[in-house]
Amino acid sequence: MTTTIKKIFVLSLVLTTIMSSCSKDEDSTPDSTVSVVSNPTGGTGGTIPTSDYYFRINVDGTEVLFQSGINNYASAAGESGGSATAGYREEQSSQLQQVFSSTNIGGYTVVKVLATQPTQCSDLSSIFNIGVQPFGSTINETNGVVVFYVDGSGVYWSTDLGVGTQTGSNFEITELSTNSGIESEKITKAIFNCTLYDGNGNSKTVTNGLIRSFSLQCGGL
Repeated sequence: MTTTIKKIFVLSLVLTTIMSSCSKDEDSTPDSTVSVVSNPTGGTGGTIPTSDYYFRINVDGTEVLFQSGINNYASAAGESGGSATAGYREEQSSQLQQVFSSTNIGGYTVVKVLATQPTQCSDLSSIFNIGVQPFGSTINETNGVVVFYVDGSGVYWSTDLGVGTQTGSNFEITELSTNSGIESEKITKAIFNCTLYDGNGNSKTVTNGLIRSFSLQCGGL
């Protein structure tokens, strides 16, 4: 049940992707407000992306690379929120996917439980931060990052399904800039390695993870 809900949330961002890819392609560059980690750890190896926005992982020894503008891929940012056990649960997602496709999607969600429901965009400004991030859970309302990947067969994998063990895993935001376009408030780059689970006892090892995508949607605030 939870897996299905998470799938629906991820795939519902297709409309956001369409709008992002069709709205203002020429104005999707960041402005001068940029924070960068000078010596990030990990993320080395693999094909060097040629697009501005991309998702790259090595999963069980096989490289997967999605790039905006190639094979109808686009970057998307989305948000979801609702009541939490204590406070308000905010989920902000950044991802790469093909327009009109429900397979071959890669990205991550940042989970943040706030004291109260946000009423303005500035209330969400602390969700994305430069540096190493803890792994969280959309299932248990745990603050942190959830990496997800929908494979070519439509199977949803994430860091918080199943046992969700992330011993030795790492997720680090290495670049955070203000987006001057209309697709999102921010543009974020991150490197990572982790273990993905499908909730049915299966797992995949991810290395050389790299993503640069639109991030932070304020949902009309």
